[in-house]
Formats: sequence, structure tokens, C-alpha cells
Amino acid sequence: MDAGRRRMSATSRGRRALKRLVVVAVAGLLSLVLAEGAVRIAGLGRKGSVGVLYRADGRLGWRHEAGITMVQEDREFAVTWHLDEQGLRRASSLGDGPRIAVLGDSHTAGHGVETDETWPSHLERLLADDAPGVTVLNAGVSGYGAAQQMLQLEELLEQHDLAGVLVASYLGNDLRELFEGTGIGGHRRPVLDRHFAITNPAGSEPHAARGVVDGLKAWLAEYSRLYIVVGGAVRDGPLQGFAAAFGLMDAPETGPPTARDRCGGCYGQLLWAQQRLAVNEALARRAVTFHVSLWRRMAAMCAERDVPFAAMLLPSLTEVSGLEPLVVDAARELGVTDDPKVLLDRWREAVLAASDDLPVVDLLPTMQRAATDDDLYYPFDWHLTPAGQTVVAEAAHAIVASAGWLRDDG
Repeated sequence: MDAGRRRMSATSRGRRALKRLVVVAVAGLLSLVLAEGAVRIAGLGRKGSVGVLYRADGRLGWRHEAGITMVQEDREFAVTWHLDEQGLRRASSLGDGPRIAVLGDSHTAGHGVETDETWPSHLERLLADDAPGVTVLNAGVSGYGAAQQMLQLEELLEQHDLAGVLVASYLGNDLRELFEGTGIGGHRRPVLDRHFAITNPAGSEPHAARGVVDGLKAWLAEYSRLYIVVGGAVRDGPLQGFAAAFGLMDAPETGPPTARDRCGGCYGQLLWAQQRLAVNEALARRAVTFHVSLWRRMAAMCAERDVPFAAMLLPSLTEVSGLEPLVVDAARELGVTDDPKVLLDRWREAVLAASDDLPVVDLLPTMQRAATDDDLYYPFDWHLTPAGQTVVAEAAHAIVASAGWLRDDG
């Protein structure tokens, strides 16, 4: 009898413990849901977040979220992004006139400037005087190289009756990215073969090949703004020391920042790319050849539909203003023995020579002339400032106007 009562008592205690555990778990889950809702209502967790701005795409790797407004912040700017229902960055509805598509990376998408300060928005206003109702489709996406732009152009030609296509390339990133399978936020970057077929279709979902923990972190970063806010506090804010004390993350580094830190992570990546291509001349030549072949493929796709095509080469701050001592130090820290400016000049000359049969415009002379009056690049972030965006827009306007893309021959 006593043994039976003890078993019943143990069973009862187990049930009560289980109930308490369920109550705690439900309460915790409800608290997280409420906190997530509060963060979203407050508009937090939108700080340039990969999880907010981009979504996975099985073909392009990633693309912009559609129909959202978010704030992008950095030490040099705080700007608002408006993305329409097609994921294009614009603040107004599409016009009923001719449409020109522009493709590019973060410089074209407008990293660090307001939506109406991007060079495609400027271009649209410049063209409106001669072509009322004209629309410039800003299809720029951060991290996109020539391969993604070609795949993207296939979609745009199907979706729109275009009056022209203008591609803006930044060689500091574009050549390296032709052979890399990873992109922004861990999303897969499509790598194409010489027949323009995707060679890495496996793992097209960004978290498919990750471990359980890494996959969960990536999922939270993509869909939970609460995770973004808390993660920022742990990584950069008051919870950093607490997390390090309990072994949840490495302790913050102490001591003076390195030259690379002072130059900015963006430029550190550029130097890494230069180092890789500098020590492998065969890879560099292959990258130049394939980049131009992708342009040639895009031009042919446009020609099949009687759509004009042109490309622009956007220079970096290093090419426009020369090297600063900090940049030289950063290059040495990364083991780059060649002068980064010499490397970029070499690539530019090779690309221009290989594409002499295509309508390609080098913006380096234009940007160098304009740099005497305005700061065209953010000194830390190295992206185009509003003044730099304006210069690019005026150059793009000259290309479109001189080629007569919007000329009414009727």
C-alpha cells in the first residue's frame, strides 16, 4: 500500500512539474511574441538588416523584399529605403511613359542615400523634361555582380517593354564575385559557366547546408526583429560584456584599431579581392574575359528585342582621389604588396580593351573632375554620397541623350 501511494505521489509530483514547465514555456513564448510585436510596432530591428531588406531567391541568390519601407543607419548616415511591389527602390508609382532599366550593385541601389537621391531617381528627373512620364527602374541590388545582373535582365525584359538598359559596374567587387558562391547574409551567389548556365544550384535556399544552430540563427536573423535588436545590444551595446563573461561570444578586442578598421570593412573586402586577383593573374584574366562576355550576352539579349544597351564603369574612391596613408597601411596589414590603385587601373584598362566593340563609358575622368568641388564618397563607408550620385546621374543622362534612346522618330 505504501509503495503504491509513493508511486502515485511521485506521479503526481511529475505531473505538477510538467504542468509548471508547460506554463513557463507558454508564458515565455507569449512574452517573446509580445516583445516581437512591440519591436515591430516601434519600428526597431530595421537597421540595415539583411533579414529585413533581402529575401532568399532560388535563382538570383537573394533579392529585395517587396513593398517595404525601412531605415538604414551607419556612422555616416541614416536614410530611408522605399521598395515597391516589385522590390525596386522608388518612392512613387511607375509612370505611363517609356521605361529604362538600370542594373548595378549597392552604388546603384543607393546605399547611404535617400531614395530620391539615388542616381536612377536623379536620372528619371533629368529625362522627364524630354520624355514626360518616363520611368527609370532602379534594379540595383547590393552585392550583385554581372552574373546576377544578366539573370535579372532576363526577368526585366519579360516583365517590361523597355526603352533602354544601362548597367553600372564597380570592378572592385564585380570581378571577384564572378567565382564566389556566397553572398550577402550567407545567401548563395549563382556562379555561371561559359555557357551562362548556373553551376551551383544545390543549396539554393540560404540555410540548407548549415548546421542546426547556424541555421536557426540565420532563420531568426531573417524573420525576427527582436533577434536583430537583442543581437545588436549583445554585439555592440551594453550586453556585450555580459555575453562575453558567460562565454556566449568572444570578449571585445581592446587596444587601438587597426588601419583596416579605420578604413572600414567595405574597403577591407576590396583589398582582399585585390590581393586574391593580384597573386593569381590567370584568375584575373579569366575574370575580365568573363565579365565582358556577360556584358556582351546582355547586349545581345537587348538587341533581340530592339532595346538599346550601354554599360558604365564606376570608379572607387581610391581611383578618384588617390591613396591615403591609412589605405596603404591597411593594404600592408592584409599582405597586399601591389599598389591597389595600380591594380584597379590595370583591370579597368583590360576591361575597356576587351569591350571596345560595346557601348561602355568609363566614368573615372568625369568623377575626377567633379571631385575637386564635392566629396563624392563617404570617407569611412566608401559608397557614393548624394553629390556622387548626382554626378553619376548626369553622366548617365548624357549617355541616354546622346544615343537617342527616348527620341520620338515618329
